[in-house]
Parts: sequence; C-alpha cells; structure tokens
Amino acid sequence: MTGSIRPCSPQDIPRVADLFSRVFLQGRHGTSSTLVHSLEETFFANPSFDEEIRSNVYEEEGSVRGFIGITPLRIDAEGVKIRCAIGGSLMVDPDIKDPLIGARLLRSFSSGPQSLTFSETANRTSHAMWTRSGARFLPVHSLDFVRILKPAGFALENLAEQLAALRVARPVTHLIDRFASGLIGSDLMPKAQRGVRSTPVAREDIPGVIMALMQNYALRPDWRESELDWLIERAWEKPKYGKIHAAVVENAAGRRFGFYLAYLMKRGKARLMHVVAGPKDSAAVLEAAARDAFEAGCIAVEGRADPRVLPALIMQRCLLFRRTSTIAQSRLPRVIDNIDAGDAFIGGLAGETWSPLHGGEW
Repeated sequence: MTGSIRPCSPQDIPRVADLFSRVFLQGRHGTSSTLVHSLEETFFANPSFDEEIRSNVYEEEGSVRGFIGITPLRIDAEGVKIRCAIGGSLMVDPDIKDPLIGARLLRSFSSGPQSLTFSETANRTSHAMWTRSGARFLPVHSLDFVRILKPAGFALENLAEQLAALRVARPVTHLIDRFASGLIGSDLMPKAQRGVRSTPVAREDIPGVIMALMQNYALRPDWRESELDWLIERAWEKPKYGKIHAAVVENAAGRRFGFYLAYLMKRGKARLMHVVAGPKDSAAVLEAAARDAFEAGCIAVEGRADPRVLPALIMQRCLLFRRTSTIAQSRLPRVIDNIDAGDAFIGGLAGETWSPLHGGEW
C-alpha cells in the first residue's frame, strides 16, 4: 500500500523515537524517555517554532515509517528578513524497500514556504537527491578538520577505539608528547599569542557576546536574545563530547574580536561547535581555542570548516576531510553567494548541532 507524507505532530514523537532508535542506534537501547524528550524539544519546543515550517512524517497503514526533522530559523539577509528551514534526521524504516520514500521526504522539505533550505548533515544518498533537485553543494562548508595537538596520544586513542586495553599505555604516550613538544613545539603545538587572550565566558553572558559579534556577517540569524539563550541551554549538556567551554578572544586593549564554544574531553578531542570571528581574526581565534584545548589535556581539536576559517586551518596544519555534506537551496541567489563566500553566520548554533540529538546519551 502507498503511504502519504504529512506534517509531524507532537503525538507522533514516540513513534518517531522508535524509528530513530532503529535507524540510528540499531535498536541497541530501545527507546528511552530521554530520546523522546530530546525530539520533542528540538522540533516542537523551540521558541522559533513556525507552524508552516515543521517536520514531516511518512505514514503507511497508520504507522510512521519515515521522518525528516525540520527546524525554522529567521534570517537577516543584508537587512531583508527571510525564513530558513534547516533539515536533518532523515530516516526511513529499513524494512521499506521503496527507494523513493527518502526522496519524497526531501521534496516535502524543500517545497515549503521558506526562502532558504539548508542542511549540514547530508549523507551520500541524500546529497545525490539534493543536488538532482537543484540544491547547491557547498564543498568548503562540508569539510571537517582535525588539528592534532598530541601526536602519540592521538594515535593511541584512535587505536584504542578498536582495542580498549591499549589505553594502559597512556602514561607512555604522555611522556612522548611532552618530549616531542620540546623538540617540535614551534611547528606543531599551539602558541601563546602576544597581545591576544582568551577569557572564559559565563553561561548567562554568551547570548550577548554572540549577538554583538555576529553583526560582522552579511547573513545572520534574526534571533531574539531569549531564543539564542534557549539554544545554548540545549547545547550545554552533551555527555559524549565532554565538558563545555565558552571563551571570548580579545586583544590587549580589551577589544573582543572572536568567540568559540567547544566541548573539551581530557585525553580526547576538543570539539568546536561554533567559532565566531572576522575574516582577519580567524587564525587568532582558532589558535586561542587550540591553546586552551591543549592546556585542558585534549589530544586534538576538531570542528567544521567554512570559507572564513579555511586559510587559517591550512596554515595551522589541520587535516581536512568530509563526513557529511552541507547543502543549500534558495530562490534568492545572493543568499547562497553569501554562504558560499563565508559571509554567513550559519551552521552550529544556527544549524543542527546545537540539538541534544547530537552528542546526547540515550
């Protein structure tokens, strides 16, 4: 029997959670109340919720067999107010053999009333579907980066993902990295920068810092401060990623020119969730973040690239690769041009990865 696609309702969320568990978690833990709550918050409790831009489900014989998660975002595009739809969590019941269900869900997403359609987590299959429908693939925004801070520790932790017993060698790798930093520190290790300092930012002060710094972008969210505060609260606890750390980067005179939000995992990676910096300040902000991560005991820094930070990532000897694709589509060509040029505050807090669906524990 052919099913139909319709807007998702809050009553669908328990069934969506069951599907999420089957598709993304391979049913390892069943469906937890935490997962149900995270889905409800992400797609219905968001203060930016827009009745016309909402998630869709594929229903067949009364059962939810497919889902695409959609969150709205108001955008200020060089003074013009537009609506954006951010898509992710595309899933189809693995027992369904029809390969077109995913394409139909994507089409339901892109045909909404928004002026900009955006996703930063398109896999190989959805990437192909998107680009066939006329969306633009953004290569630089699709790059993940890793900057290795402690080579021996980095090698050990990656091997230990396959054989946990290897972690008994941590004291040895710690000594190797201390010795190596003395030999090649000028080339590999993050440096203290003259006239530049990073200062931790209290949780309650973060929205004000971001709202001020994002004025440097031609395309930026049209948030109320309370909306941004809600997003940060949801991004605050991600147990899989480590302890959250927010810092503002400023010069000796106290002028703030950058900000970053990261999760720090001692003996693990620091995960940069969002970096805010002007085109000429990206290198200093990334270096400050790497320095803070190094001092916190992290073995590497990872995050997502964009055109504004790419030159600094190359000069800082980061490894670059693609996990998922960033895709955008708009009936306003100038909007896509701004994103492609790196003059857009989008992704991260203005994307998908703030959600507890990324980095939560079920």
